[in-house]
Amino acid sequence: MRLIELKIDDFSRVRSLFSTSKHLRFTIDAVIAGNSPGRIWVDNPNDPSKVFLWDGFHCYYLVGTPDNVEFNVALKKLLLDEIIPEAISRNREVFKIEYSPNEWESFIKETLKGKLPIKTNRSFFVFNANSQYPSWRDILPNDFQVRKIDRELLESNIGNIESIFDEINECWYSFDDFLQNGFGFCIIYDQKNGDKSVQGWCTGEYFSEGKCGIGIMTFRKFQNRGFATAMASEFVDFAVSKGIQPHWDAWTSNYASIRVARKVGFEKIEDYHAFMGSFINSEGFLGTHFYQKEEFETAARWFEKAAALGQRQFANYYDAACSWALTNAISSAFENLNKALEHLKEPTLDIVRHIKNDRDLQCLYTIKEWQKIISHLDELEKKLTKKKETKKVRNTSNI
Repeated sequence: MRLIELKIDDFSRVRSLFSTSKHLRFTIDAVIAGNSPGRIWVDNPNDPSKVFLWDGFHCYYLVGTPDNVEFNVALKKLLLDEIIPEAISRNREVFKIEYSPNEWESFIKETLKGKLPIKTNRSFFVFNANSQYPSWRDILPNDFQVRKIDRELLESNIGNIESIFDEINECWYSFDDFLQNGFGFCIIYDQKNGDKSVQGWCTGEYFSEGKCGIGIMTFRKFQNRGFATAMASEFVDFAVSKGIQPHWDAWTSNYASIRVARKVGFEKIEDYHAFMGSFINSEGFLGTHFYQKEEFETAARWFEKAAALGQRQFANYYDAACSWALTNAISSAFENLNKALEHLKEPTLDIVRHIKNDRDLQCLYTIKEWQKIISHLDELEKKLTKKKETKKVRNTSNI
């Protein structure tokens, strides 16, 4: 059997197959509307009963009944021979697979068994228009503000603007498409020295008639200060004024995200399952997954395994050290930290300063061995600073 890729004008033919769940219908409506990227393969272009959708980035969707061996063989070949290699070549190795019905699970596990996919839970919310939500002006300090994302902002040199580029690039066909058919807001930090920088964003995604989704992120330094609530409040206020009902999709274990959603006025309408993982560096990805869930011992063991396999050794040994430190496993933390420093082949000032001040390693600060590491990092910082200053002088002399 050969899978057939549909043309955009024919996408509406698969809509009914996505109707088994609210989050899947929400996704396909945005793809059909032309506001979210997507490529669709089917078994029969005239009367499809099985569908594979890829958004071109990290999200994959399987719907219809997986009861046809020939289709499954063809789909596996498409994934292994074309889709996954293309995703890796475009630095999109992380994947999330949503599906309906549950019978697709055996196909996913068998096809990606070497990629260590893990089954996780997600929750889908919808905004209650009768909710009372706070104004961002009541939440933020005077040196922070919520600003609408517009062309002027995207064309500016403001700090961290590339983080907004990355988000829009993953969810829209183009920046012009986003500006014309979507909207979003960001947190701007206006420092006393005049420097301004983006410290978080809340962008619309998956737009279709009368509804949209929300992508939201606050930089770690400013998390747990109400900034996400401030951006989300401004977002829903603007959406409601345009007659659009926002939706919120989150990992069920992401309590911070769900807390913000409920605070702003979202109500859960559905729980569902998804598989997630990475096509490469799977062990390291699992380490990150369990670290984010604050299951630090499990995270540490996955990071160690990734490093032992030769995957991003500095990063994985360092993350293992941080994870062990967060469990107060002092000797394991130092063992991995020393290994990380051995594999730090191209140190930078940012990396060195990050290690010196990383709060994950706080339990090591009073240990004698930590002082040896600090001394090493101090020497490294001096060399890098001198090298940077020398380079600056040379560049100035060439003006």
